[in-house]
Amino acid sequence: MSLLLGGDVASALGMNPLAIVAIAGTLLATVYAGLVVVFRLEPLRLPFLRAKFWRFALPGLIGANWIYLLLAGRV
Repeated sequence: MSLLLGGDVASALGMNPLAIVAIAGTLLATVYAGLVVVFRLEPLRLPFLRAKFWRFALPGLIGANWIYLLLAGRV
């Protein structure tokens, strides 16, 4: 986290890619939700972002990140 706060995004991404992607996704989702509320917009309803998609995508992402960290010697 200190690398990211120091502005070294490339090194932070190399240390733990999934954490950086999760932080960026959370920030984007927060900004989007704020815009929807403030401007009273109709929220996007993307069919591929349903529960069934995340049921397989999240474990796959976590597993891929874990394998990367093992191969990089960070675990």
